[in-house]
Amino acid sequence: MTPAFILHRWPFQETSMLLELFTRDAGRVRVIAKGARSAKNKWRGALQAFTELDVLYQGRGELATLTQADSLKSYDLQGHFLYSGFYLNELVQRVLPERYVNTHVFDDYRHTLGLLQQKVALEPVLRKFEWQLLQAMDINIDWLNEAECGEPLHASRFYQLQPERGFLLQPNVETEQPQALIFSGQNIIAMADFQLDTEQRLRYFKWIMRAVLQPHIGSKPLQSRNLFSQN
Repeated sequence: MTPAFILHRWPFQETSMLLELFTRDAGRVRVIAKGARSAKNKWRGALQAFTELDVLYQGRGELATLTQADSLKSYDLQGHFLYSGFYLNELVQRVLPERYVNTHVFDDYRHTLGLLQQKVALEPVLRKFEWQLLQAMDINIDWLNEAECGEPLHASRFYQLQPERGFLLQPNVETEQPQALIFSGQNIIAMADFQLDTEQRLRYFKWIMRAVLQPHIGSKPLQSRNLFSQN
């Protein structure tokens, strides 16, 4: 048995479901839940998003068969906190390779769901999860040293983020240009320590996370972002 959450589910054949699970011990796996759409199926109520399960499945191929699923805890998410939960699910689906095991990501995901249920301030919670996900995948940028020469960032100078390289000095720039991912060394150094204590830094950090994540998310838009824009 292993703890797991359902990232996505689809109807499969007449009465079954195809589930994408995020498991603590095996990463992302796809399983068939036979008969799960039947009204009398014992798992019908448990196989929901944001419910922690204890699961057992069989099969070593690309598609295993679910043989047991016990509900451990459900997280009640509402409104924008619910949309944020869907955003977490899409990030895990897009960024983590199948069967890539990292127990820290699983624990961070579970902890973040708890914060969303408690309705903790949304933006810092999401940014922290994004940051932790990048670190777990070794998708790191150097926040403290200039990408080309390796010298420490200076608080009074300005640097442009190139997501696959890091922060590059902009010697002729005298002001921040956040839409061009140009920030002051002072703000970059503060964000490196996750000091998101102003609306400005929180907004800057969001743009940085989005830029660094984009190559790993791919070109297909995230559906959860549309939920925020429509409500």
